Formats: sequence, C-alpha cells, structure tokens
Amino acid sequence: MPFAGGWCKVWIYFGFVFAWAKGARPRFDTSADMGLVLVPADAEVDSVIFRLRATDQDADFPLVFEITATITPVVRIDNLPCTLYNKVCQANVILTKRLVAGRLHDFAVRVRDTKGDSNSMQATISVTNATTPRDKIFPHIPSLIMVPEQPKELFTIRQRQTPTQTRGIIVLTGELDFETQSMYTLTMYATDPYSEQGKDTRNIAGLSVIVIVRDVQDVPPIFTLAPPLTKINNSVQPGDIILRVHAEDGDKGVPREIVYGLVSEGNPFTPFFNISETNGEKTDLQLVRRLGKSKFQMSIWSLGEISLARPLEELTQITHVGAPVVLTVVAEEIRRSREEPPAQATVVDVGFLLGEPGNSPPYFESDNYVATIDENPEPGTVINFGEQYSTRVKDEDIGKAGVFALKLEGNNNTFEISPTVAERAADFIVSVRDNAFIDYERHKVLSFKIVAQEVGPATNLSASVPATVFIRDVNDNPPIFDEESYEVTLSENVTAGSRVIQVHATDKDTGVYGSIRYTGIIGEGSEAFTMDPHTGFITVSMGSSLDREVAATLVLTVEARDENGNGNSGVVPFIVNLIDVNDNAPMFEKDVYEFMLNSDLTNFTSPALVKAIDNDAEPPNNVVRYELIHGNYENKFYLNETSGELTLLSPVTKIRRKKQSSSNAGNSTKEMTKRWRRADDSDALYTLTARAYDLGVPHLSSVARIRILSGAAMEARIMMFVVPGEQPDSTKTAETLAAITGGRVTVLETRPYVQQNHTGSTGILPAGVKKLVI
Repeated sequence: MPFAGGWCKVWIYFGFVFAWAKGARPRFDTSADMGLVLVPADAEVDSVIFRLRATDQDADFPLVFEITATITPVVRIDNLPCTLYNKVCQANVILTKRLVAGRLHDFAVRVRDTKGDSNSMQATISVTNATTPRDKIFPHIPSLIMVPEQPKELFTIRQRQTPTQTRGIIVLTGELDFETQSMYTLTMYATDPYSEQGKDTRNIAGLSVIVIVRDVQDVPPIFTLAPPLTKINNSVQPGDIILRVHAEDGDKGVPREIVYGLVSEGNPFTPFFNISETNGEKTDLQLVRRLGKSKFQMSIWSLGEISLARPLEELTQITHVGAPVVLTVVAEEIRRSREEPPAQATVVDVGFLLGEPGNSPPYFESDNYVATIDENPEPGTVINFGEQYSTRVKDEDIGKAGVFALKLEGNNNTFEISPTVAERAADFIVSVRDNAFIDYERHKVLSFKIVAQEVGPATNLSASVPATVFIRDVNDNPPIFDEESYEVTLSENVTAGSRVIQVHATDKDTGVYGSIRYTGIIGEGSEAFTMDPHTGFITVSMGSSLDREVAATLVLTVEARDENGNGNSGVVPFIVNLIDVNDNAPMFEKDVYEFMLNSDLTNFTSPALVKAIDNDAEPPNNVVRYELIHGNYENKFYLNETSGELTLLSPVTKIRRKKQSSSNAGNSTKEMTKRWRRADDSDALYTLTARAYDLGVPHLSSVARIRILSGAAMEARIMMFVVPGEQPDSTKTAETLAAITGGRVTVLETRPYVQQNHTGSTGILPAGVKKLVI
C-alpha cells in the first residue's frame, strides 16, 4: 500500500505519545506467537492446543486474555492464576469444536491489564491432516494408576531434564483417603514439545491420567444403629429380643464382616443379656484383648440382637427401678488371612430402663374415637363422640403407679383435653381450643391421638388411641367476585336490551351454601340496568335514562348472595363510563334580541351579542356556531359565527328602512312566519333571524329573532338608571321605571354599576349595596 510507511510512522509516534502519557501496554511473549498454529484434525474437543504468555512492564497484574474479532470461535481462553510474583501471565487456548482438515480459522487474541491497557495479536489456526503422536509426546505413560491410600502425600509434578529428554514425575504431597475421595483425574501439560519445522506448531500438549485410590483396612467399624436408651417392659421374658444394633466396616472398598459382643469386664449386667445374629445362631468366643473378657458371637450378618438371658426379677435384685442398666457393645472386624491387617473394633454404650414391678399401662375402653362438628366452632365447644364410644380411661395399678396424664398428640393445638391428670379412672372431655384449622374448605377431617401416660418417677408406661373429627360444612364464606371491580364504557343512547358485561363470583362453601345468585345492582342510576340472577349478565333495561349531561360516570355496586340468593352477600364496584352523543340542540338565552342604532344609524349604541348554550357534555357536540338565515338584505349585518356578535357593515338609510321591514320580507318556514306575525315590529328597522347550530353529528340548531331599533323608535332619549340588586326582573324593573318616568320604558341592557364610570351621586342608595346600571 502506498500509505503504509506513513501510517506506520503515525502509529509509532502515537504509540510513543500514548505510552509516555499512559504507561506501557501489556506485551505478548515472543515464544507464544499464534500467527500460524498448525493443529492436526484429530485434536480432541476441550483439549489445550496452545499456551499464551504475556507480561506488563508496569506490573498491572493479573493480565486477562480474551478472544476477539471472530463470529464463530473454535477456541476459548482459560486464564491461569497470575500475581506480581509470576512476572509472566499465562492462559490456555482450549479447543471447543471438532476441526476439519484443510480449514483456516482466523481470530484475534487480546491481553488486558488491570488499568485497561491492552494489546492484540492476530491468530490463525491451520487444520492439518496429521495426527497427534501422543505415544511420542508422553511415551510409556498408563492412563490408569492404582495407588493405595496409605501414602501420606498428594500429587505434584517434578521435572527432570537430560540432554536427550525431559521427564515429569508425579509425586504425592498429602494423605490419600479412600473414604473421602476414591478417584483423581490429573491433567498434565507439556509446553514447547514440538521443534520440527513445518509440522505441528502447538506449544503445549496435555494428557489426562486417572488415579484410583485403593482401599486398605484403616477405618474401624461404625455403628449405624445403636439407640442410646431403651425401655424394658415388665413383661419381658428370657429369650425376648429387646434391642437391635447394626455396625458396618468403615472401609468401603473391601469391607470386612462384623462380629458383635458384650464387654463383660467390670460390668455386672452383662450375664443377664445375650447378643446374637439375626438367624439365631450362637457361637460364643472368649476374646482376651485390650477390651478384657467379652462375650462374642460370630455372624455373617451385620445385625446384632440383644436379648434377655435371665429372668427380669434377678436383674431387679442388683439394681432398682429408674436406674439405667448400661451395656457396652463391641463390633469387631473378622480377619480371614494372616496377610490381612489386624482387625479393628468399635464399642458403644446402650442403656435400658426398667419399669416398676407389677405395673401395667393405662388403657381406654374404646379403641378409637370418631365425631363430627360444624366448621368454625366457638373455642370451648365440646366434641361429642356419641353413645357408641366410651370416654373412660383406666389404670389398674394402685398408688403412684395408677396416676396418669392425658394429652393430645398431632392436633396443632386445635383441641384440648380435660382432665389432664387422673388417678386410676377418669372420663375425659375433648373441646375446641383454636378453631383456625377447623375449616371445611381447608380440612375435611382432622386426626390426632389421645395419649394416657403414667407420671410415676420410675415408670413411663402409656397407651394411645386414634381420634378422628369430621368437619361439617356451614355457610361461613361470602361470594367473592373474580375481579376487584368491573368497568365498562357505554354510549348514552345505547339500545335497550344491549348486553353490557358479565360478572362472576365464586364461593368456597359447598352444596347449597356455595350456590350463588346475582341479586341486584345498587346505586343512583341502577334502574338503567338489569342483571340475570343465574348468569350474571348485565343488560340495558327498557326505558333506560342514561344521560351523559347528568352524570359522566355511574358508580354502582353489584351484589351476589350464596345459598340460592338467601345467604351471605358479596359486592363489587360496577363503574359505567358514558360517552356523549349529540342529543341537545343549542338554545338561545332569549327568543327576541333588540339592539339600538345610534342617531345617525351608523353603529349600535352598545355591543350587540347573541348567545346560545348547548347542554351536551363534550366537544364537538357542545361547540356552538352562529349565522343569519333571514332578513339580512344587502348584507348590511354580519354575525360572528363564534362569538355571536352582530355588527353593522354599512349605515342604514331612511329610504331603506321601510323596504327592509319584516312585513315585506319573505318567510322560510311557517313557524318563523307565525312568530313574526305575532311580533310587534312597528318600531323595528330590521328584523333578522339568527340560527345557532352545534358541530355534532347530526347538526342540531335553534333560531332567535333580532330586532334592530332606532333612537326615534324609543320615542325619547336613552336614559340610565342605577338600581340596587344583582339580577332584577326586567319586566318588573320596566314597570317601576315607567311609573317613575310616566312614559313607556324598554330595558335595553343591564350591567353592573362601576363608581368611577359615572359622575355624580348615587342618591339615597347606601354604600356597600350592590348596584346595577339599567
């Protein structure tokens, strides 16, 4: 390229400036150049095919290697631990896909330090038809090694070099334990094993070696079953089994058989017991070892059974009730040959407690109890077990041995029993303590045990019977609607009979208690709807009076009741949003408007405004426009379509006055004609007809008459009167002023009185009283 030299200079200069400002970037080791790596096609997936090396002059360790500039990478990076003491950081390049001979795989490798400085190297893997000579790389190395667990070292590698070869030696650096770990998988890597030019250029090779730990006899037997304390019933006879123990060899590789025995040295209780294997075979051995004299019995099974050897009465002569009888059980391995290591043994202590002589446990007169109660009973409610069950419990013993306690087991504090302590005989009562679990929807039945247990200091005999309480469903749950609220949007002119929505509720109760009826819609405006009591469908009723102008939203309540509409009730909000339709026409505030022209008939004496109001709720239905539809000959007047202000476009001449009279004008409708005939237009210069219409669909409108008067028509001058009040009646005010002035009075305008607009006194009207200008 012609600019190669220039670019090189620029980059060298930039690199110099950047390094001077930021510090040196990480640098790949020259021995780890991946510019072209030849890899045989038989390289295994997840095998290491290359080892990267890099260093950093600033020692910003650890360095992190990563693959970049590739879409489908065939390798991944495994960064090796690196600290300041390593000087060089390394990473393994691991193959992730099976290679195809003849293909090239290009990618980039980037190394980055802890400050973010990085360096990249272009890499290419060329897949060859060669094969990996593992036998030449690692000659005479077995893939499986057996090592006994006796050596006291774990694994490490020591390297030994000669002029012709390099050897790696695996040695142990710690203890092996078959019971902790029986197998190790070691992966060894040899770096830079290839030196032949033009062939496989990988700088690392790996080999997996499996080390099997061979078990040796170094762990004594382990007891897996040896209850520390067992109660002996007074009815036990010689030969009866009272306890079973189990032990197994702690060496799991080649476990030995186990033999059990009882240590007799220093223990006066040993002659009263035997220990045997499960098949009853009894072979006594005298073992004189560190355990002293003991009684052993051979067994090919690992289960030992301890039985009573002599009558229980003889045992009670050397001990007393309540004192524990302790035996020492020994489990020893069986040695089969002289070459085997010595047998090992383990001992465990087991204890026995004797019951009082002649003591019998309490008993119930019924072997089970069954009752039925309603759900959610009040605390203290007594459970009635029925006449077929006897609630009597007895103990035939006399004295302290006849005292027993009553309790309930497995009832989650739902029930309680009384009395709690009795002597020889008692009738018990079971009552409700906490009714939280007595819920038919959660539990159909509750089961527990009634226990009678002696409370004597040297005995613990007991008896128990099962009790079952069936729960009867009652109507204790109201209907629950599926939704927290129901909301719909309707047009205010919706057709009667239209389906609005379906509500649905469920009841946890069963049977008739869970049978729901939808009983009504409650709230102002509810008469506009009907609801099917079975399905919950809500429809618009006949004669519905939905009006958006009255209410934009109806907030109603839907009620449902269980027990076919006669039980518990549940409610849910029902919100109806009404959409406005154009159903109201604009209405003028007056049927007739009168406006006066000045003396030269060039303008109105005051602003001429007409106004109409549309009661629809929303635009465009309530947007009003104005127009003149009759009487505006020669277009002398203009009515603003939005403000409703009437203006005079050209002066009125006296000659045109009679010609423009409404008596000579044509009429558009019969209704307007009737109104004009009834009107007294003798004094009007012009009589106009204004129409107010809305912008809804369809357009609705109304009309009003506008009379244009001259000053002469008033037969006098215009006068202003100040009167008290805010909204006086125009007719009564005109009558009052006519009585005062003695002439005909027409009220042209009424507006609030402002003091500064008029000079002079307001007469006798007191200050602070609201006034109007007439």
